[in-house]
Amino acid sequence: MFTGSNLIFKDSRVDKLLLKHGYNNSVVFYSPIQIWLFLLVMLILQGAFFVFIWVFNTLLGRYLTSLYLLISYLLSAYLNNSFACTSSELIVVNPNFPFRKCRRYSLDEIEVIVIDKRKLWLLSVFGILGGGNYLELKVKGKKRRYFCVGLDTDACDENFTEKTIEELDQWLKRHGISTQYNLD
Repeated sequence: MFTGSNLIFKDSRVDKLLLKHGYNNSVVFYSPIQIWLFLLVMLILQGAFFVFIWVFNTLLGRYLTSLYLLISYLLSAYLNNSFACTSSELIVVNPNFPFRKCRRYSLDEIEVIVIDKRKLWLLSVFGILGGGNYLELKVKGKKRRYFCVGLDTDACDENFTEKTIEELDQWLKRHGISTQYNLD
């Protein structure tokens, strides 16, 4: 076992999407899908999915395993949105197929942002551990929720991402955005 994780995940696909949309100077808070893949591989190596390996030896098992991996990927791809911040905009970036998007919100339009977590314990079966952090933006009276399960909460020196969700909250507050941080 190791302490102080040296594994810092960054998603270069987020950077490429931002460059494509003309953002070359922004602060990025990554929620990389690579964390899900890393955790899934670690669980398999530790024998947590030995049943799937056994089932995989049958023809039906191969289809079930393929279906399991497809569902796992789709859930993780949907639940991993990254955020980029400029002096005037908050950009929500999801570089994962088939949910690829880059949504922009002017900081002036944002009324409040709620940072919270949903209990998604059932998803741990698919390698998505701990639940689902999300940002809920209220813009022009409408609420938009973006999950960011890969964006770590502050764990001293054991984070998988360079910047944390607490740092995103602090950045938003410094730029005049009202936030409700409910992850304590």
